[in-house]
Amino acid sequence: MNESQRTAFLDVAKHLVTIAIAALGFVITIMFTSLAGEPLLKATEYKTSLQTSLISFVICVALGFLVQASVLSYSLGEEARLFIAKPRFLLAVAWIAFVVGMVALFVFAWATTFGGAKLGF
Repeated sequence: MNESQRTAFLDVAKHLVTIAIAALGFVITIMFTSLAGEPLLKATEYKTSLQTSLISFVICVALGFLVQASVLSYSLGEEARLFIAKPRFLLAVAWIAFVVGMVALFVFAWATTFGGAKLGF
């Protein structure tokens, strides 16, 4: 792994972790929001999509840190023994987790707004 590849992996992983942490903050804010004294999570039927997005963003953050650790170990001259410890594989799985989290959050937002969630405004 040369210097430009290492820099690219670290930059992408850093930005992915940053936006996933921001999305986590948004999801946690939604989870503790209340409508008419009742938590939104209890008022809606679509809580599994919100929980899926929460778990996906946590996995994304963890994998982003693992990408950075893997790049660091490559830069120190250690070769990965397993395929799953390579930075490219970890970064791909982190992106998949991020996209799953975004889709689940979009489904929650769409269903809560237009899909017949019993919110009782």
